[in-house]
Amino acid sequence: MSVPAQPGLAFEIILGLQNTDEVNIGVDTFWSTFFPFERVSAVVEQALDGLVNGDCTVVIVSQFGRSVGGSLQRHNGEGWDVVATYWNGIRLPFFHTSEREIRNPRR
Repeated sequence: MSVPAQPGLAFEIILGLQNTDEVNIGVDTFWSTFFPFERVSAVVEQALDGLVNGDCTVVIVSQFGRSVGGSLQRHNGEGWDVVATYWNGIRLPFFHTSEREIRNPRR
């Protein structure tokens, strides 16, 4: 399911369901897996609510202009807690790494 960028949502959110009990949340090149859904449904709900209301952010990590992974993070009042991570490449040590944040404005 694709939820397109629209008034109130600055970016597209992709939701996936696999194997009857695995839920995926995708933003840009970030892709998370939550399994089994019965045990993580509250985390998924908080992540989706947070992406819409600005309490969650997605950080995309890149090297050499290519995404190598990222994380979904939830604001805890003082900083950020990692909810999910995703790595789709090898992050090479000693080479420049850039990060890009994708977040809806806080309401």
